[in-house]
Amino acid sequence: MANSLAVEAKIANIGVITNYIDAILPNIEKKIKKRMHIAADEVFSNIVRHGQLSERAIVNVNIAVATDKSNAAITFTDCGVAFNPLEQADLYTAPSSVDDKVHGLGTYILVWTADCVEYRRDCCVNVLTMRFAL
Repeated sequence: MANSLAVEAKIANIGVITNYIDAILPNIEKKIKKRMHIAADEVFSNIVRHGQLSERAIVNVNIAVATDKSNAAITFTDCGVAFNPLEQADLYTAPSSVDDKVHGLGTYILVWTADCVEYRRDCCVNVLTMRFAL
């Protein structure tokens, strides 16, 4: 099952995305849903803040649930500048202090909240998929 949402790239729309997750996945564990919200918030806010998008740009959010309902995937697509979060150094090692890593903590948060993160660039489009075991 897949569902799609197109939302204007504005920080104020983070709530629209988390409400969309809640509507599409109403019966999942609160702990998993919280991880989804944190990851989605991080991805969307980075797209808006750093994607160098044109005014009134649209970000697409797709939620797909495996047919056996074992996992859900949340995919963000945008036409911002190319950025692969998986190419950042030391993604799976916690910084020793916040001062060690003032920038880039969002990428760290992303890989620790989602069970799997995938990125690809299709022509001029960033495609970031986060998978969560249900």
